[in-house]
Amino acid sequence: MLATFDRMIADKRLDPKRLMGATIHVVGDQVVCSDVCRPALRTWAADHEAKAVEGHLFTRPRYARSGQATAKTTAKTFLQAPPPGQPSPPPLTHHQEKLY
Repeated sequence: MLATFDRMIADKRLDPKRLMGATIHVVGDQVVCSDVCRPALRTWAADHEAKAVEGHLFTRPRYARSGQATAKTTAKTFLQAPPPGQPSPPPLTHHQEKLY
């Protein structure tokens, strides 16, 4: 993710001034930012004077068993028609975490 932003800045597709004071929202289908990447993300956000970085995951109820489907399964199947008898679209659960 950070390399993509850096490329966009280098290619003049993203003005770094737009990051100053901004809240950056990162949506993922797994862990948005593990403890391994968090220090680099915090440094990058501070260097670009971002106000905050928030990670978002979405899950839906499992169709076959109780509990929640993984965020990856939710991302892959959300727009597919659910099995008969299931709500369409399925209700999503939003998981949000402040990363910076």
